[in-house]
Amino acid sequence: MTSKKRHSPESPVAVYAAFAEIYDDFMDHVPYGAWAAYLLRRCRHLQDGRAPVAVADLGCGTGRLLEHLPRRMQMHGLDGSAEMLARARRRLGQSARLRQGRLEERLPFGDGQLPWLCSTHDSLNYLTDPEDLRQHFAEAARVLAPGGLYSIDLVSLNNILKNFDGRRLEHRVRDRRLVWNNRYDRQSRVMRSELEFEAPGRSGAHDIDGADDGSGARILREVHTQRYYTIPEIKQLAAGAGLRLELVEGDYEPREHTADDHFWNLHLRRVA
Repeated sequence: MTSKKRHSPESPVAVYAAFAEIYDDFMDHVPYGAWAAYLLRRCRHLQDGRAPVAVADLGCGTGRLLEHLPRRMQMHGLDGSAEMLARARRRLGQSARLRQGRLEERLPFGDGQLPWLCSTHDSLNYLTDPEDLRQHFAEAARVLAPGGLYSIDLVSLNNILKNFDGRRLEHRVRDRRLVWNNRYDRQSRVMRSELEFEAPGRSGAHDIDGADDGSGARILREVHTQRYYTIPEIKQLAAGAGLRLELVEGDYEPREHTADDHFWNLHLRRVA
């Protein structure tokens, strides 16, 4: 491959406009069905056996998690990418109420509207400022009905150090190539991931300005940052926003969490 010109990083919206085409293939290893089954069981368990009548998935992507929840539930989804949401609409149909928005912003739901919220695949770790996370929890408490639940996951330190820190990860899906260069700073507890996404150049609605290797390929670059949070920190931030930590488990299994888990599952309840 010939050398590539260096350009400024693309916006996250631009990168995900291109990435949305292969996102489901790229995430094919994620057991969304098992995750959805676990989350629904724990929600029922914590609500005395009652199944929620509605759910909002915050950071819903292409709707893979919602796809595995009972269709009798009223489904809401929030994501920052219009292209991801377009694919979610094709997957879920018109009955799902999908909105574009960011976790740092005011949630587009009414006060006390929802009995259950969820956010998976370390979406909340992208809120690297603890005050942003506290404000997000306050928004979650606002839109939850009294006694409602917010089910989240967080990336563990073991996962960061074992699978990402100092590693260059390369993935190829069809004619697309994705490279991550990852570095975790132990003092700030922030992981910086430099993302490079390579796709064939093409004209039309999805043509995005970026570097060109001379063969028409588009080289899109973006930086992701995530912060590692301890469970006591989450408990404190949530409590200050009106949410009480009810249960902590590990890796989407009904068991005590451990340091070796990849994800920690936290279930928070709105204090009435």
